[in-house]
Amino acid sequence: MSLTTLKLSFEQQDLAPRTTVENTQTPFVIQLGAQIKSFQTLPIILGKGSGCDFVIEHSALLAEHAQIYYCDNSYHIKDLTGRGLVTINGKSLSDEASLVADTCVSLSDKGPTFQFLGEGRLAEIETSPHVDDTGNSLNGSEEKSKKKSFWPFTKK
Repeated sequence: MSLTTLKLSFEQQDLAPRTTVENTQTPFVIQLGAQIKSFQTLPIILGKGSGCDFVIEHSALLAEHAQIYYCDNSYHIKDLTGRGLVTINGKSLSDEASLVADTCVSLSDKGPTFQFLGEGRLAEIETSPHVDDTGNSLNGSEEKSKKKSFWPFTKK
């Protein structure tokens, strides 16, 4: 591949259409531990910086880590780190993705981890990667990630 081809390829990537994030009057609720916060307007910024809409004190997070917004009748999450630290169902998010019910969202490999419950609700889940339902250690191919939601409300 020539330098000209590489340059053209890079320029074409920059011209790819991106979602325009606009302010919308859309409800959204985040639960982290005992903290529950409701928003009436999106987008919101999550991170450990004091200027974030939802501040999360976690050593693995950046000042502005992720953005949640509403577009085309669905909720979306955007990785603001530029390093693919946000994962969706275990896969690194290179830029942004739609959130559908039961999507697992990890802000870093060290947490925190959430489950999108649908209808604008994001709830922290506890992950125990090496323990089964009885508390016994798992190993080898049996190893699964067990998840426990802290969401105080049940789905109807």
